[in-house]
Amino acid sequence: MKALYQRRRDLFVDAMTKTGWTIKRPSATFYIWAHTPKDLVLQKPPPNSGRSGRGLHAGRRIRASGEGYVRFALSVDEKRMMEAVERIKKVKWQK
Repeated sequence: MKALYQRRRDLFVDAMTKTGWTIKRPSATFYIWAHTPKDLVLQKPPPNSGRSGRGLHAGRRIRASGEGYVRFALSVDEKRMMEAVERIKKVKWQK
């Protein structure tokens, strides 16, 4: 199980880094917390970001100190994760 989530983490972080995000590679987690690009704010999950947007969450909806962050879940298979990266590239961020 640990190897599965490490592989997903590495795949996701590497793909997001190529799109311009700066994401710390956590040692062990089901989730990745990341600063939004240029500290912009995600107003709502992007269309088709997963069933009901469950894979991507605005940080402020999870905890008060989460403004300027988003949380990504690593609970989907690699194919869906790469589809999500492609959709995330198209997200419109707001100041």
